[in-house]
Amino acid sequence: MISSIVIIGAGLVGITAARTLRSEGYDGRIHLIGDEPVQAYDRPSLSKAVLSGKEELPTSLVDPSWYETARIDTHLGKPISEIDIKSATVRFQSGDVPITYDRLLIATGSRSRYMSVEGSELDGVFYLRGCAESLALREVMHPGKSLVIVGGGLIGCEVATTARAAGLDVTILEAADELLLRVLGREAGAWCRSQLEGLGINVKLNSQVSHFEGDGSVAAVVCADGCSLSSDLVLVSIGA
Repeated sequence: MISSIVIIGAGLVGITAARTLRSEGYDGRIHLIGDEPVQAYDRPSLSKAVLSGKEELPTSLVDPSWYETARIDTHLGKPISEIDIKSATVRFQSGDVPITYDRLLIATGSRSRYMSVEGSELDGVFYLRGCAESLALREVMHPGKSLVIVGGGLIGCEVATTARAAGLDVTILEAADELLLRVLGREAGAWCRSQLEGLGINVKLNSQVSHFEGDGSVAAVVCADGCSLSSDLVLVSIGA
């Protein structure tokens, strides 16, 4: 008999699994565990509506009352430290009481791919995957500041548009010879680049980042060809 299901990952996949279990008649306990301290939300808005301030916070994927109605035990803001297969137990980094399970679903999604170049630890170097990161970047995106975006994929291009509309000077550095090649192809990528450039966004193709410079906070992005771009802020958006 399955009386306890643990889902690690409280995002879209995790909450969809929980909803499906209930809709198909599962009546046992469902534990939904997430490392972010918020309920499942619309992640694509982080680079647009939330970052621009049009939305204070991202829209929840389900009505907040659903968790109680569906009898979902939520454990938010509580990363897992260990999965003990032998005892069928998950343990929390916080030291909270471990949870035993009959079935375990791991639905943790992906994490931002980080850069390990010199200066990557400087203040002002951002990544964008979770709500907290979007809010932190929004807090410092003031008109007149310069933003260099490393990576010309979907998120990079969306943030560039949002930041430009907010009055920032924006440059995209893309390692390939066109934007959005993997997701849209060359022709669509070229069209998107022309639209971005029409907004006043500087796009540099075939650009590899060598390192970041700054004293405590980032001040410049140096490319492998020796080109140096002054920057108050940097968004690293190079995939997951």
